[in-house]
Amino acid sequence: MRFDAITRWHVSYRYDFVRDATGGCAPANPRVKLELKIEMPALADGVPEQARAAVEAYLRALRAHEDGHVRIDREIATAVADAVRAARAQSTCDAVRSAVRAAADRAMDDGKARNRAYDEETHHGVLQGAVFPR
Repeated sequence: MRFDAITRWHVSYRYDFVRDATGGCAPANPRVKLELKIEMPALADGVPEQARAAVEAYLRALRAHEDGHVRIDREIATAVADAVRAARAQSTCDAVRSAVRAAADRAMDDGKARNRAYDEETHHGVLQGAVFPR
């Protein structure tokens, strides 16, 4: 299926390891980076005045829809950071790494599902007015 706009996201994260009081390993100082790229059409020069207002309204609605994805994507990044912070100390740093990876993957999978649900609920922006004028 082809869409007129798309928001691409990528979350990366890093953290340090620290020893806890029992000699175990714990994550510390989480750093999360969210990269966003919104690809949208632009209004071309030479659009007749009678069509311009309709196309501009469509582009505003399309942008509003994509902004909904951006909101979800920012929440995903926050959930990943929360997952790293919530990870408990383990006996080894490899065990911490596995636990953090699993929790971060769950947060990202949940975010992907939320983005899919958002598109289903809005019919990919149609219910928000993102319908190209004919």
